[in-house]
Amino acid sequence: MWQEIAVIATGIVTLIYVGWKIYRFFTEQKNASGMCGGCTGCNLSQKGLRQHHCR
Repeated sequence: MWQEIAVIATGIVTLIYVGWKIYRFFTEQKNASGMCGGCTGCNLSQKGLRQHHCR
């Protein structure tokens, strides 16, 4: 019984993780360059504290 619960829980966690990665793949900026790595902006870039701004 507990093995079945562990397998089901592992399967659910795996599906959530894969779903999250697929979601991020399609919603992330494609032409990201530099050290921002596809971020949509942060406080540091808005204040001009970074040399390379996020786009």
